[in-house]
Amino acid sequence: MKAATKVLLESVDDAEGFECPGNDWANLPWKDYKADISSIQKELELEVDLRLDADGSVQDASFFEELRILNPSSYCSARVIQLIPDFALRFSNFGKLFTMYSDTGSLLAFPVEQVRLLVEGHGWRYVAAEELTSPYDGKNAALRNAKISWWIRFFDYI
Repeated sequence: MKAATKVLLESVDDAEGFECPGNDWANLPWKDYKADISSIQKELELEVDLRLDADGSVQDASFFEELRILNPSSYCSARVIQLIPDFALRFSNFGKLFTMYSDTGSLLAFPVEQVRLLVEGHGWRYVAAEELTSPYDGKNAALRNAKISWWIRFFDYI
């Protein structure tokens, strides 16, 4: 992980909160985040020609929303849903961080630089997914003891 990335992540880390800062859901700016991400989604369609679906049902996670293009091989079988994003944006509950990733390895097939600049224009701060694989060694002792990664800390289900 780059030193600047580590400084950014540590600046928004929280010793108490798991899914959101201080576990204080009442003060998380849900309406602002929702409106902002909706605007980003529309702008990406108009300006970058990316039609991204919103997850809309994120729970028990350290991230607020995911915008994505699912691979056609995604499926639902025996009541198990397998979602395989070709391209996805995740927006953290912490510090207006966002990342981009692909479960199919095709991230470079997308205009990632244009997407990054557009989302940053809305005040979100980009963190490269490949930098988040390091073991979490931040402020939250319970999460340190759980031996998770920085990805899980800010961009996954807890």
